[in-house]
Amino acid sequence: MRHLGSALAALGATALALTGPATATPAAATGTAGVVTADDAYLRPYPQSWFVGTLLKGDHFDVQGEQSGYYWGYAQGDYNGCAWIVAGSVDRGTSASGAPDCGPPRRLALPDSAHAPADGYDTDGDGTPDRLTLEYEVICQDAGMYGNYRGGHHLTHRVDLPNGTPVGWRWTTADGQSAVVRWDAGDLWAFIPRECVGPR
Repeated sequence: MRHLGSALAALGATALALTGPATATPAAATGTAGVVTADDAYLRPYPQSWFVGTLLKGDHFDVQGEQSGYYWGYAQGDYNGCAWIVAGSVDRGTSASGAPDCGPPRRLALPDSAHAPADGYDTDGDGTPDRLTLEYEVICQDAGMYGNYRGGHHLTHRVDLPNGTPVGWRWTTADGQSAVVRWDAGDLWAFIPRECVGPR
């Protein structure tokens, strides 16, 4: 997984102006039926942009485009939608894709109700953002971290965190029920029930 420093550099260069729905048409795509070869791989609305989901090793990602070291296409697993993924995490294969057509590569909208600044926060006052997230912590007795949040459901359980575990808040879903956080100690981005995290 990408370390926070490299993620900060990459995200700092990515604009927040995200447009276009993450829907796919029923028609079969022109592309190849790829398979995730990494242990896990993050899905994004645009190369080097926000975390929006996770595929695990063996999940299918149907490659329908390529840009800046990322593949564009249809992510299966628990996500089931169009997204971008790091190209090196996928064997794109040679078999024709039978997935829905995502159309030409494009930016996708961030499905949020609130989000951090695109380039993070300046926590030491030097005028340069040095942290992507706000300092939060788990406030439930324990809380699960999940790789995906789809249709109002937390999916792809990754780990449970006990009360008081430090995490960093990045964005909250449009329905207000889930938050994307980073658990630095586990080098993990994931969704967590919004009611279970609060400011430190």
